[in-house]
Amino acid sequence: MIGDLSYGVDIMDDGRVPGVGTRRLLRARTDKVMALRSQIPDLVGLPTHDPTTARRLLKAEARRRGR
Repeated sequence: MIGDLSYGVDIMDDGRVPGVGTRRLLRARTDKVMALRSQIPDLVGLPTHDPTTARRLLKAEARRRGR
């Protein structure tokens, strides 16, 4: 989840507008993702350009299997 919207989950978690583009659109899209994350606590942010994305996905999958 997230893809090219942000370079890192921490950017979004800090409330900063991520990525490159029209700030108004980035803010609106970021707000939608954050709202979805608040409704689905297990939702994992996977930014395409974040080098920790693969590790984050593996951890999330391990947690899911451990249930």
